[in-house]
Order: sequence, then structure tokens, then C-alpha cells
Amino acid sequence: MAQGNLISFEGITCSGKSTLVAKFIAYLKERNIKAEIKQDLKFYHGEELGKEIKSLLDKYREDEYYRFGMPQVETLLILTKRAFESHTRLMPEINNGTLILADRDIDTVCALQLVSLKKQNSSLNIDKTIELIRGINSLSCVHPSLTFYLDVSVETSAKRSQHRDEVNFKKSDYEFNKDAKKFYSKVFKLKLPGRELVIINTDIFNEDEVFEKARIKFEKWLNKCQS
Repeated sequence: MAQGNLISFEGITCSGKSTLVAKFIAYLKERNIKAEIKQDLKFYHGEELGKEIKSLLDKYREDEYYRFGMPQVETLLILTKRAFESHTRLMPEINNGTLILADRDIDTVCALQLVSLKKQNSSLNIDKTIELIRGINSLSCVHPSLTFYLDVSVETSAKRSQHRDEVNFKKSDYEFNKDAKKFYSKVFKLKLPGRELVIINTDIFNEDEVFEKARIKFEKWLNKCQS
């Protein structure tokens, strides 16, 4: 594959994204396919402008989810961070034939920001807001060509979260994921041009089964890219 690509992995907390990304990295390296991980913003450790923006977002965090009390400002800062990272890291790697695996990408920006944007403005037009965020993102950021949405129930997500971090799990986590899942559904109803979407229900399949289903879809997608 002379030209690289961006593959994104989307879903609410504890849907299995990071586990699937890790399995894919190992699988791709076994096949000698150049691949790198683009981390979730929560764990971002970028350089220069991107690092400064992440520091601002963390510094003014009001609680675990809402920063500033100004979701419009937060959304634009996140999109600015994405633009910087796209120009300085992602596009050079993609042009060099690297496959970028994004642990959350533009769909998460839309879904999670909509949670706070909608709380502030109940009359917000959801579809127009999604298109607006995507439009700003398209000015300078690469879009995913393939997306795996790991669809998990809020109840299963809560159980997994409690098992992972029993002390810090709160009722607000459940409510946030409930809202986020609703907005993910709205985001995926609006097609992203040039992107293939694969939805896998991780309530009913274990980690190995999820990977196998994703691998088969990836192989078909890769064959189409190379044909």
C-alpha cells in the first residue's frame, strides 16, 4: 500500500476500542504493514501547539467531562489541536505509507461535544452541528477511510467500568455515556463521504471474536484499496 490511510475506532467508554487497536497493531506488524497509533485526546502527549492546547483543556477542566463552561470554545480548541497534529504528524506519515489507527477520531469529537453543546442550548440543530464540526475538521485534517464503531450497551459499559475502576465510577459516568451513545447514533446516520463504516456489537462477542470480525472487514477494505 503505497499511500497510507487513517482507520478510526469509535465507541463509548469500555466498548473495547483500545483492546481492538492493540490487537490490530500486533496483527499489522506481523504482516509488515507500517502502522502507528493516534491516541485518544484524553491520553494525548503531543508536541508544541497540540501540547499547549491539551494543557489548556486540562487546566480549565470543570469536571471530568466539561471544560471552561464554554463548549463552543472547547470544540474549536479540540479541532485546532487536530489540525496541528494532522499537518505535523498524520499527513507526513500517511504520505509515507503508514496506516494510522486512531483510538477515537472525528466521530467522537462530534458525539462527545454534542453532549455539552446540547445541554447549553436545547434548541441546537444536531445535524447542522455535526456538519459544521466535520466542515471545520475538513479544512486541514485527514478523515478516516475506515471506521469500526464498537456498539455496546450503556449497562455493559457501566459494568466494565466498575470492574476496571470501582472507586472512581460515578452515576454521572453512566449518564454521560447514555447521552454520548445517543449522539453517536445521530453522527453515524449522516454519511461521511469516502468512509466505510463497520458496526460491531461488543455486547455479544468476546475480544477475539470482535477482532476476527474486524480483521475480515479490514482485509476486504484493504483489497479494495489495492485494486
